[in-house]
Amino acid sequence: MGLRERKLLRTQSLLYDTAVALFSEHGYKAVTMDDICAAADVAPGTLFHYFGTKAGVLVEFDRRIVVEIEQSLPTTKTDAASRLSVIQVSMSKAWNQAHPSLRALGVDYLRNTRVSEKGHMEADIQDLV
Repeated sequence: MGLRERKLLRTQSLLYDTAVALFSEHGYKAVTMDDICAAADVAPGTLFHYFGTKAGVLVEFDRRIVVEIEQSLPTTKTDAASRLSVIQVSMSKAWNQAHPSLRALGVDYLRNTRVSEKGHMEADIQDLV
């Protein structure tokens, strides 16, 4: 991964971590995009570039789940049912361990995101499957 990609990933992770910390401390509904930007010390355009909306923070949650799943998959050849089981367990574990504010974020995302935008979030999981 090149320097540019590492910097983009670092900024995305900073925004995600900041948002989740604020959601955990104040609750999802109480936190605004401006609050996240101020806490992360970035311009509002930066947050909009990475996530589009407050609910778009789930894209990073999705990316992290994919990384965890890829690390959990056996390196030897296994049948499809075994691979899908690992994916299911990892996704379930991630959501069960998520802070309640992050789960509220997931509900908001599903309710308020256009179908055409949801494909981006699900693309990594679909590729993995």
